[in-house]
Amino acid sequence: MANRFDENGKRVNPNIKAKNTLENDIKNILNSKDEMPKIVVAIKADPLPEQVIQSQGGVQIDENGNATYISNEKIISKEEFFAMLEKEQKQRDEIAKNRRKNPNLVEFIKRNGLENDELAKKSLRENLSYIELFVAKDRLRDFVNKNKDLIDGLGLVGTPANG
Repeated sequence: MANRFDENGKRVNPNIKAKNTLENDIKNILNSKDEMPKIVVAIKADPLPEQVIQSQGGVQIDENGNATYISNEKIISKEEFFAMLEKEQKQRDEIAKNRRKNPNLVEFIKRNGLENDELAKKSLRENLSYIELFVAKDRLRDFVNKNKDLIDGLGLVGTPANG
């Protein structure tokens, strides 16, 4: 989990970190020797409920490897932290279950000609807020530029075997 607090305990803007992470991921992928890395493209989902946003915290690890769990600007126990995560996941699952098709995902699939792509169809069927795609390294820059309004994050998951 991303550290959302600096060394003085001040909240760090997670959007800046996310942008930097995305840029680093793209650089790493473009510099990798793999011809066809598997990229997870996270499409922006519906906003989370206000109570979830307010309770988002983080884990700080000190130089000795000790973890401090933080929620809503205060330190909480490890048990409270994981209970909070579980509660938030249930809320997200409930929202996803009741949500209509993610319009961003539908638009993304049309824009990239993925109507017949199995992963795209599965994402729509299961009403996911993200889609996993294979993006060839030489096409990644164009792909990202074309979809930057929808892309929430990219991650190198692994390199699939040929065939």
